[in-house]
Formats: sequence, C-alpha cells, structure tokens
Amino acid sequence: TQAVSGSAGNLVTFTVNPGDAVTVNSPVTLNSRSYIDIDHFTFTGSSAAIVGNGTTSHNIIDHNTFLGVIGFRINDGQGSNGSDNVISNNTLTYTSITTNATGFYVYGDRNRFENNTISGGGGDCWDVGGTQVVIRGNSCHDMNGTTSGEHIDFVDVIGGGTVPTLTFSLIENNVTYNNTNQSHALIV
Repeated sequence: TQAVSGSAGNLVTFTVNPGDAVTVNSPVTLNSRSYIDIDHFTFTGSSAAIVGNGTTSHNIIDHNTFLGVIGFRINDGQGSNGSDNVISNNTLTYTSITTNATGFYVYGDRNRFENNTISGGGGDCWDVGGTQVVIRGNSCHDMNGTTSGEHIDFVDVIGGGTVPTLTFSLIENNVTYNNTNQSHALIV
C-alpha cells in the first residue's frame, strides 16, 4: 500500500470507533507525511509511538494514550524541522521510572503542545527546539530521575548548529509537580 498525505482541509484521519478500544504495539511512522490526524488510540511498545522526520508537518496527534513509550518524536539536528504539528489532549504514562525516555521529543517550527499529561517516567517532560513553538496547559508529574540517573526538566531545549535552538516561543500555564530530582523548569 502506498502511504499518502492529506491536504489542508482534507485530512487523512485514523480514529477509533466510539466505544471501541484499539491498542497499537509498534511505531507509526509519519516520515514525509502531512495532514494526518491520529486520535483516540492506545500506544504501547518499547520506543517512540509516533515518529516523523524533517518533512513531517501539519499533523494532528490528539486524545491518545501512550503507555511506556515516547509519544511523538522528530529528531533534532541539521535538516530536521518537522513543523506545524498539533499534539494535544494526550496522556502519556510510564509504568517504569527506570526509563529515562522523554515524553515528547520534537524539533521543528510552529509545533503546538496543548493539554497533554505526562507521568511516571525518569526523563524530561519535553525536549523541544525550533521557532514559534507553543507549550501550553500541560501537566508533568510524578517523574523520578533518581532511579534513571537523570534530572527532570519540564522543557529541555534541543538542537544543534550555531543558531538558537528555541526562539520566539511561548511556554505558559503548564504545571509540574511531585517530580523527584527535578533540576529546572526550563533548560536553555
């Protein structure tokens, strides 16, 4: 089957029928895909649930449950700039605090993270970089960096090169509580 992208106003939507529970046990790859909506699934596994690359853009990741996996990952670095994605209303729960995985690890411009909840792990809540990133109304709690050998940052700025890695961005109305070995709310 040929993977396709949607278009503005005509998203390709993957959702669960009302009343059904669907669990996905392997990563969903959105490399070079745009205008895709993924909602109401439960993701499990041992790595990132949804992964993208530098041309992953305009996707919606909404109302999903992530159990023991990174919710959404777009690597940082030269040429990696997944942009204009909306990651909202998701719940990410780690069942083992020995895991130092980050909740969401995304490098790119104009990505928006709203009303997500992360708990139970041993890594940072968000590792992000880019321009005009919005992180608003999220919660990160009950993380424990002492067993994973990490310190817990609510937002850890990622990226490479010589330019600033998080610029012209908005981080507001977020809550972090009951985290052990938390070093800072924001690391730049």
